[in-house]
Amino acid sequence: VEDAVRTIAANQRLLAKGERVTASHLAMLRAVGLSGPRADYGRAVAAALMAWLFVVLLGAQTRHWAPNVYHSPKLLALLALLIVIPLLAANLLALALPNVWMLVVPAAALMAAVLLSERAGMLLTVGLSMLAGLTANGGLPAALTALGSGLAALTYLSHIWPVSRLRWIVGAMAVTNVALLAAMGMWYSQPLAGVV
Repeated sequence: VEDAVRTIAANQRLLAKGERVTASHLAMLRAVGLSGPRADYGRAVAAALMAWLFVVLLGAQTRHWAPNVYHSPKLLALLALLIVIPLLAANLLALALPNVWMLVVPAAALMAAVLLSERAGMLLTVGLSMLAGLTANGGLPAALTALGSGLAALTYLSHIWPVSRLRWIVGAMAVTNVALLAAMGMWYSQPLAGVV
């Protein structure tokens, strides 16, 4: 059965006083953000705990693969910020940008690779992609698209200099992201417009 599409005009009254609320009314209220599931504080705490564990474990692992980061409180703080800020930004922008993780994860991965090391960028990509699947309620599709986009960004990292190539990198990332979304759409039998 095809989805029923209804256009809601500006200043349109969705529900009159005393009017019986139907499933159609509820759907319209959800569409404009006036109704929806209540905040699940348990899940928010669980997501914050997982993010904290990821920060601590990744910071502890730098002792083996990046001793310069491990022995520098400033670099450890930078690593923590490269995890926490993308998580906050993605969850704040999730309503405005449906696939915000495909922008946030590559950006964080590139910054970590340039400022710390490529291995830091790789580990950040994997960790943030897993957290994307958990915190964004996107599940496996969100995690896989974020992972693919982050790995693509790290692949193109060696071509980022000189800056004149930046347009080429942005174009390549756009093509990669569209391909990832198309693959997810085919896997879940959805049109590309429904995935984007």
